[in-house]
Order: sequence, then C-alpha cells, then structure tokens
Amino acid sequence: DAARLAKVPSALSGFFRLWATGYQDTPEEKARHGRATYWLALALIPLLVIAHSTLGFVFGIQGGAPRWYSALQAPSFLVLAGVSGVGHVIVMAAIARTALNLRTELPARVFTWLANALWILLVVYLYFMVVELLTATYTGQVNEVRAEEALLTGRYAWMFWGMVSVLVLSFVMLFSQFLARRFNLWMIVLAAVLVNVAAVAERLLLLLPSQTHGRLLPYETGTYTPTWVEYSIIVGLMALGALAMVAFFKVFPIMDTRDSDEMADASGRALEEAGNA
Repeated sequence: DAARLAKVPSALSGFFRLWATGYQDTPEEKARHGRATYWLALALIPLLVIAHSTLGFVFGIQGGAPRWYSALQAPSFLVLAGVSGVGHVIVMAAIARTALNLRTELPARVFTWLANALWILLVVYLYFMVVELLTATYTGQVNEVRAEEALLTGRYAWMFWGMVSVLVLSFVMLFSQFLARRFNLWMIVLAAVLVNVAAVAERLLLLLPSQTHGRLLPYETGTYTPTWVEYSIIVGLMALGALAMVAFFKVFPIMDTRDSDEMADASGRALEEAGNA
C-alpha cells in the first residue's frame, strides 16, 4: 500500500516512499509479499494464544488464592480477550465506516461475520463461567466458598449479575439477528460496546473478591471502591486505542489499495456498459 500511495503526489509521498523501503510492487515482490503475509498471519495465532494464556497462568497457578487457582484461567483469559478484541474491532470499523465514508470498502457483510464470531465467543465464555462457579461452590474450601458468596449474593453481587446480564443481553441481540438472517449495524455496535464494559467489570471481579473475602490469612474482610481516577484511566486507555487506530486510518488505507483499484475498475466497467446499453 505504501509503495502504491508513494506514486500519488501528496504531502505524504515522501513518508510513503520511506515506509515502503524500496518495495516497487513488481510481480516477484507481490508473490513474496503474499507468502510473508500468509505466514505472518498464521504466526500471530500461537502468539496470541501464548500471550493471553500466560496472563491467565499468572492467576491460575496461585494455589493459595481462592477464585484464582483454576485450570480454566488460561483459556478463559484467551476467550475473553477474543470477546473484547472482536468487540473493539467492530466499534473501530463502525467509526471508520462512518467518519471516513468507507461504506463500500466496509460492507455490511463484514459486520455480519464479526457479529457471528462475537456471539460464538460469548457462548464459550459463558460456559467457562458457569463451570467455574459450579466447581467452586460445590467442592471449594471455606475461603473459596466465601469469595464466591461475596460474588453471587454479597458485596459484589450487583456488579456480577450486571456483568452477566450484559453478556447474556449481547448474546441475545447478536444470536437473534443470526437466526432471523437480518442484521442491524448499530445493534451490533451496541453489543460490542456492552461486551467491553462487561469485560472490564469481569476483570475487576476477578481481582477483588479473592483479596477482600478469600484470603487465607487471618485478616478482617476488606473493602475496595474504585475512584473516579481509576475509572478515568480505564476510559482513557480505551479512547487512546481508538484514537491511535483512527489516526492510522487517516494516513494508511483501511483496505488493501489493490482491492480498491479492482472495485473502482469494476465500477467503471459497469458504468461504461450501462452507458453503452
């Protein structure tokens, strides 16, 4: 894309030439680029699994921490990362589609595919959640059960059931569209926003009950309430990610320029044929 854009006179031509680093888009380079793109895409999959699983193991192998010590932490982290990531991609794609007028490059079928991926990931994560709760409450030790009770009926119940309701609502919104074979873009975007809010709440619930109600040390039950500063940090980080992506879209094309050229050529041929007719 940078090599093709460098040939178009603009204020960023020099930047694109520098970014292309000598790439000229010759047939040989195109073939090499296709191979590299294919293998890099495959290499990303195990890297994503390793990264999010490692984060889950940070919690999952702590035998003395109720609600953390679990073989499901690694896969749960991986699936929730998928839920949050797909949700964020949907929101960013919708912003780019509207703000940059990319309705042709980002057709409705793109959001349809992402919505289907999101509700499937939601089903998997909700299953993990149910299995974890049943195991902990049925066979857990005293401190484990106390932490779960704080989650289900105690201090954190409002946040937990709110988070579960949001996840279930998002699933219903997406799955009902799948069954009806009719998709509403803004309903998909709303579901994507909701799952990200729920993901933040879930991470808060992973940290707090284990430390305020489930410690194995003889401490009194603790309390914790996030301040406006902490809420602002969360919102700010999400906004920073969104800003970085939108800024990138303003410089680089969100779609492959080759695809754009092919669509433009196809549109031109269609108009020419219509004129001849």
